[in-house]
Amino acid sequence: MCIKIKSKDTFLSIEDKVKAVLLYRENQNPQIICSMFNISRSSLQRWHRRFDGTADSLANKDKTKRSGVIPINIRLKVVQLFRENVSREILSKIYNVSPSSISRWNKMFDGTIESLKNRSG
Repeated sequence: MCIKIKSKDTFLSIEDKVKAVLLYRENQNPQIICSMFNISRSSLQRWHRRFDGTADSLANKDKTKRSGVIPINIRLKVVQLFRENVSREILSKIYNVSPSSISRWNKMFDGTIESLKNRSG
């Protein structure tokens, strides 16, 4: 008897995705796996293609574009941290901004908040 682990309204954790892919790669019946995890066969196959042995390969990719502009106070904080030697990659993940935006803001910043006002980016 199969037990559903997640409901359709929730996202699977990365660990559950890994479990599903590993079961699939052990030649378990895909229909049973999909039923157990309440997922579609296409999701299972997509995860199977993406899975490279690391959990990060199954992390959700953010496909949504940011709407609006990053607030000035966030830009200021990011530039200050960047100038304190926090890496662009870390800051981009924490604040959900692109590394190129951080570089651009750093070049624009002259010590005043006004210098960080949106000028096409």
